[in-house]
Amino acid sequence: MPVYATPESPFNVEKVEADIARDARQRVQLAIGPDASPGRRKALEALYVHVVLNASVGYSLQTGAGTVEHVAARIMHRSDSAADVSALGVLDRGA
Repeated sequence: MPVYATPESPFNVEKVEADIARDARQRVQLAIGPDASPGRRKALEALYVHVVLNASVGYSLQTGAGTVEHVAARIMHRSDSAADVSALGVLDRGA
């Protein structure tokens, strides 16, 4: 059963962060190139994950639009086709 971001029902932060981090790592690497310092890359990845996670929690709490996982997947893959996002398995969990 999906967990919604409500005060009464916490969600699995570690899982959502791990899901976001994989894509964030690839996007940051493409954006800054191979010559960027590892420290800068890690800082940008952490910032990216933090921003997406906060946006997902906020949107889910304010609108009831779905689970945090669902909202995070939609943010990360907003320009991807619905089939690609659905293939992640996040949207198929009843959100």
